Parts: sequence; C-alpha cells; structure tokens
Amino acid sequence: MKQRSDKKETKFLVPNDGPVNFAAVIDDYLNVIKSSLGHFTGRVFFKGTPAAYADQPMGKNLVSKVPCEMATVLGLDNPVSFTFHSLRRSSATAAADSGASVQQLMDFYGWSNPSMPQEYVSSSKASVKSMADKLQGPSNQVEKTEVSEVRIENIEKCSLASPPQSRKPYVIQNADKIVIIEHFHGNNFTM
Repeated sequence: MKQRSDKKETKFLVPNDGPVNFAAVIDDYLNVIKSSLGHFTGRVFFKGTPAAYADQPMGKNLVSKVPCEMATVLGLDNPVSFTFHSLRRSSATAAADSGASVQQLMDFYGWSNPSMPQEYVSSSKASVKSMADKLQGPSNQVEKTEVSEVRIENIEKCSLASPPQSRKPYVIQNADKIVIIEHFHGNNFTM
C-alpha cells in the first residue's frame, strides 16, 4: 500500500461471509504464524514454502509481485500491468461507486488533498447516472402509472408523442385515455 504521509495505522475489515470466508483464511494463517514462528505482532506476511514458513518477512519487492500473480491465476489479459496501485485504484473506485464521500476516501487512503478523491467520486457510477438524469431534464422524464386495461383498438386515431423507433417511453393519447408505452416494435407493445 502507498506510504501514508500521516503515519496513521490502517485497519482493514475482512468479510466473514460469502462463498469464501476470507476472515477465517486470514485467521488460520495468523495462527500458523503465531504457532510456528512465535510472532504475535508486527509484520503480517512471511516468506515460506508449501512445507513451512521462514522467519523472514516478505520484502516490498516480493509483495509487489502479488497482484501480477493474482492476475495470472485469474487469467486476466496483460498480468504484468497489475500492481498494488491497480488494487488501490480498484478499491477506491469500488468505494466511490458504493457511495463513499470525498472525506471518507481521504481518511481511508491517506490523501491530504481532496482533488484525488474528488476524481473518484465525480466519475463514480452514481455520479455519472445522476448527471445523465439531470442532463435529460424534466421535460423528457415521464412518470409511469399502472394501467389495469389497455385498449389499443383505435391506434390509427391516436397521436404519438415521440416516434415509434425511439427506445424511450412514449405516450399514446386519445380523447379519453393516456397510455405510456415502454417499447414499440412493429405491432408489439410492451408495457
């Protein structure tokens, strides 16, 4: 992880539910380190072989190869391009997509300037969708209501609010009823 300028200790929550209980995996690993090496505090990752761990912490050069090895195991394209910075960016993107604020990102990632986390928040899925909705404007937003019965027997006498080839919802109006149609494909209507 990137060197934090505030020298603050970073804490991580490891999920214990889902298809893999990662918390149990980490707990098993730490128990092995405690019992075989006698380490109860300090470094977390140690060098080892399939048979045993060595009493030598993994250095930054060895740790830096982990993302590339993960990408290789996962069969991703160009695994050499995966770095710890890739993991940092991916996690910051996921956090922003899940609604993390600029201040939360600054606190967790150790950024002192709000410009970097603001980029993540501004390009998050929620932010992009919100802006797209705003750009669409209120005139293009059609409120949908439930319609119990739809009679389209006099369609030739109805007026279309938007052309049928449009994928946007459009309205069929006649003298006594307004019907909102989701999609139009020839003679098929989807409500």
